[in-house]
Amino acid sequence: MKILHRYVESTDIKIFLKRVLFFSALLHLIAAIFSTGFHHWDEHYQIYEFLGAKLGVSKYSDLTWEYPHMMRSWIQPGMYYAVAKPLSWIGLNNPFSLALVFRLITSAIGLISLFYLNLATLKWIREFKYSKWAILLTHFLWFIPFIQARTSSETMSGSLFVLAISLIVINENKEKFLSSLWIGILMGLSFQFRFQLGFLVMFVWFWQLFIGKNKISSLSIQALGIILCFGLEVLIAKWGYGKWTFTPWNYVYENLVLNKQAGWGGMPWYDYFRLTLARGIPPISIFLVFGTTFFWMMHPKHLLTWATLPLLIVHSAISAKALRYMFPIATLTPVMMVLFYVKLQSMNIPLKEMTRKKSFKKFIKFTWGINLIVLLVVSFKSANPMVNLLSYLYSNQEKYESVLVYGSNPFKPITNPTAYYTHPNLEHIQIAEFEDLLKDNRSKFKIVDRAKWARIAITDGCQLHYSSIPKFILTSSLFKPFERTRVWSLLECHQK
Repeated sequence: MKILHRYVESTDIKIFLKRVLFFSALLHLIAAIFSTGFHHWDEHYQIYEFLGAKLGVSKYSDLTWEYPHMMRSWIQPGMYYAVAKPLSWIGLNNPFSLALVFRLITSAIGLISLFYLNLATLKWIREFKYSKWAILLTHFLWFIPFIQARTSSETMSGSLFVLAISLIVINENKEKFLSSLWIGILMGLSFQFRFQLGFLVMFVWFWQLFIGKNKISSLSIQALGIILCFGLEVLIAKWGYGKWTFTPWNYVYENLVLNKQAGWGGMPWYDYFRLTLARGIPPISIFLVFGTTFFWMMHPKHLLTWATLPLLIVHSAISAKALRYMFPIATLTPVMMVLFYVKLQSMNIPLKEMTRKKSFKKFIKFTWGINLIVLLVVSFKSANPMVNLLSYLYSNQEKYESVLVYGSNPFKPITNPTAYYTHPNLEHIQIAEFEDLLKDNRSKFKIVDRAKWARIAITDGCQLHYSSIPKFILTSSLFKPFERTRVWSLLECHQK
């Protein structure tokens, strides 16, 4: 922890940071182990299936439409390939074990970025009674360990971007060639992992030039690092697609020039505020939206404003919206929220007095308690239980050579197969009607995706081999009102 001693003088703060990092690392480890599967289809189809094609377990013809248009970066699949290939030489070929390794790597990078963000936070917020809360929220806000374990482009780009701006802050007024080069490389890589971050990289560079007043020599070295990453992307794209191409332009051309992104939804510009409030955990989400919004208003020249607000503005102008697009800046929201609170304490307005009342402080404690409970639940939660079913089938393939599927097909949940997670020797057949599923004797093993169908099959004499929830809950009469809930079940049914 030499870096800690270099930038932090107070012994109390050092002890506090070490304790926070220990428990944060534990939660990151738990999330990496238990949050199996993927949060969004792109996390699987744009990363794992691309990787699978290079490893020989997926077909190039089965990849999503982005592949023939050469519009997705190969840098993340390439990074995982560099890990997976050597592991295969020692016999570690299980796709689920490899996915765990990838989550551990991604989560570790995220944790490192949080540590450097903490060092930057101590420079932004000098009073420890405030900065400690920003640090605690940065590590223990309920969704942080979960999203940092996601092997998605949003998570990787966000971690690298946060690391870059943290280095800008802690190396302020220090003109060092290697520091500037690393900042440039990290910003360049954050763009290559997720092209939308180009706006943030650009505005952070402008902030350094016009507000931070960094020396032109340092910015030039950063620019060199960014250019090197463009060269790396071209080389990796050649390896991935087999021909020379410029992937960032292909992405812009397909999504913005041809406007293909419009096909993913026509949501209003303010929808990110609605999504955060609706899908977050009230009252936590209310504090996040309120605190971040007012931070932007009160600190228009702050580096964090320039490093976050452009992403929201750009995505608000685009019709396709999803909260995952905000993942790259999610870990920065706690710091902005606390910075708003610090600013509020210096203002003579009624809101300041309200935050000092005992009732408000009790409400904050209550909210923090809710956050910690949800944090534990989410950290142990699978990102997609469907993948746990595929893991069970893969591990027991000698027993399950063929299965019949009714409902959503875990082997082909959209128009493209989940070949990376499917054993090549497993045969699966889709059945159109539930009644036909139980009668069909082509396989005695059946898969259903709803609790209702599993309950009916069990009542009809089928034996439950696997379920994404415990059997006693699935068969309980108390669970009957929720029988339309998605529950992945594998049953053995013998024809009568």
